[in-house]
Amino acid sequence: MNNRSYFALGIMTGTSLDGIDLSLCRTDGKTRFKNIKTLYISYKTALRNEIYDLIIRFNNKKYSIEDLIFLRRKISKEYINAVKRFTDLYNYKIDLVCIHGQTIYHDPSMKSSIQLCDGPYIANELKKKVVYDFRQYDMKKGGEGAPMAPIYHQLILKKNKLIGNACFINIGGISNISICLLSRRIIAYDTGPGMCLLDKYVNQTKNKLFDHNGKFSSKGEVDWKLINKLMQDNYFKKKHPKSLDNSYFKLDVFKYLDFYDACATISAFTAVSIAQSLKTHRIKKVIITGGGAKNKFIIKLIRDLSNVQIIPNKDLDIKVDFVEAEAFSYLGVRRLKNLPISFPGTTNVSSATTGGKII
Repeated sequence: MNNRSYFALGIMTGTSLDGIDLSLCRTDGKTRFKNIKTLYISYKTALRNEIYDLIIRFNNKKYSIEDLIFLRRKISKEYINAVKRFTDLYNYKIDLVCIHGQTIYHDPSMKSSIQLCDGPYIANELKKKVVYDFRQYDMKKGGEGAPMAPIYHQLILKKNKLIGNACFINIGGISNISICLLSRRIIAYDTGPGMCLLDKYVNQTKNKLFDHNGKFSSKGEVDWKLINKLMQDNYFKKKHPKSLDNSYFKLDVFKYLDFYDACATISAFTAVSIAQSLKTHRIKKVIITGGGAKNKFIIKLIRDLSNVQIIPNKDLDIKVDFVEAEAFSYLGVRRLKNLPISFPGTTNVSSATTGGKII
């Protein structure tokens, strides 16, 4: 058996379009895992707007292949520069670079998920082994292509002796849950919106990237009638595994509310959809990571609505902002060893499968 550990640099750019998370980890892709160094590099406003514009045009079918190729190269240059900056700051050996890519479209019903990342170009420029395009194998075998991180969430729960006692919630652009049973089976799916709606709303109305610590949300009143209506959406009636695109839920329904009430109601939508899953699975303890973990309004609502114990991240020795980047360093090493990264209970794939292209 190949028990070798690798220095793997995980790179994540989420659907919130804030920037690039880099996490250098030493792992065997199985039970051994250690975070070495992390770095965050924010996207320039012009690039963020360019990506956002392409996402809108893509969803409205008003794009060209040239648009995709041009932006893929531009984002790939950002990845290259980010890795070079990382290696300038930290003099560590890197065995492989594991890149999720920038998601611009995800539609599991059409078996389509697009992450912009030019793996061969990056590998050639950096002169390093690159693992990228993690979702396609899964979708070819009938999976939804998301969520991808649950096998890493299971490792964290195991290390902290929480298997069977707790679940993992990641609140990124979309929120997802990972439940790891004593039988070793993993249940995972997207619970509903994460921060995508709130970030978009705050950006459009106040030209801010996000609602810092939930301060805007905490000043408003929740429109519970609207929340109840939104929770009737067919997505919440679908059986898991299931996954969402950022553009599935629309902002239009919140536009009639004043600014603070809209922020509070959008945040409540995220919290209620998470709480519904926690209650469905009778969860008592939860680890919460992702950008939404810093939104105090959302966290308080989740606690109040589901009566769960939220385990402080400081007790777990994890870097809350870099869990997804860590996950892809772990998944990259698993791909190198042809170990599975997605499972019937996480993506609805026909059988456990590996994923990612190696250059």
